[in-house]
Amino acid sequence: LFRSINADFLFSTAGKTGHRVAAAKFADQSARYDVLAAVWKARGDLRQALLERVAAERRHAALQNQTTVQQRVLTLLEQRLQAGAISSAELATTRVALVRAQNDLADSQRLSATALQHVAQALGLPVEAISDLKCSPPAAPESLTGPALATARRVALQSRADVLSALARYQAAEETLAEQLALQYPDFHLGPGYQWDQGANKWSLALTFELPVFNHNQGPIAEAVARRKEAAAQVVLVQSQVIAEIDAAASAQASATDRSNGLLRL
Repeated sequence: LFRSINADFLFSTAGKTGHRVAAAKFADQSARYDVLAAVWKARGDLRQALLERVAAERRHAALQNQTTVQQRVLTLLEQRLQAGAISSAELATTRVALVRAQNDLADSQRLSATALQHVAQALGLPVEAISDLKCSPPAAPESLTGPALATARRVALQSRADVLSALARYQAAEETLAEQLALQYPDFHLGPGYQWDQGANKWSLALTFELPVFNHNQGPIAEAVARRKEAAAQVVLVQSQVIAEIDAAASAQASATDRSNGLLRL
C-alpha cells in the first residue's frame, strides 16, 4: 500500500503579485468611473430634453398670443372694410399674416410634443406618464469667460468621470506592463511531501523554479507596451474632447447672450 501527500508553495519574485493586484484595482476603478460617466450622460440628456421642452412651451405660448392678436386685428379690419374705411387689399395682408401665425402655432405644438417625447425617453417612461409635466426654466448658468472658463477646464480635467476612467485604464496598463517585465525573472516553488510505503514513513522536500523562456517574455512585454501606448492616447483624446466641449459651450453661451442683448435693444 502506497500513499503520498504533496504540497506546492509558490514564492513570487520581482513583485509580480503586487503588480497584478494593482492592475486589477485600477481596472475596477475604471469600471466604476464608466458607470458614473454613463449616469452623468443620462443626466445631461434629461437636462437637454427638459430645456428643449421649456423652450418649446415658451415659443408655443408666444405664438398663441400672436395668433390671438392677429385674429383680433383681422376682426377689426373686417369691420372697417364693411364700413368702407379700408380696401380689401389691406385686409388680405392681415389674413396672410394670420395664416402664417396659425401655421407657426401648429408647428410649435408639434415641436412641443416632440420635446415631451424626448423627456420621456430620457426618463425611460411612456409619454402618457408625463403628459401633465410642467417644466420650470432653469437658473441662468455662470458666464464662462475669463477666469471662470479656466476654472471650468481645470475642474473638469480633475473630476470628470470619463477623464478619471481613462487615467485608471492607463494605470492598469502600466501595472500590467510592470508585471510582464517581472515575469522575466523566475518564481520559486517549495514542495514538501509525505509518503507512506509499506509502513515506511518518508518525508521529501523539493525546491524548483521556472527558467525564463528563451526570448525573456519579450512578446507579452511588447503587447503590454502597445496597450499602455493605446491607454495613453485615450487619455489625451478624452482630455481634448473635454476641453473642446467646454470651449464649445462657452462659445454657444456667448452667442446666445449676444442674441438676447440684441433683442432687448430692439
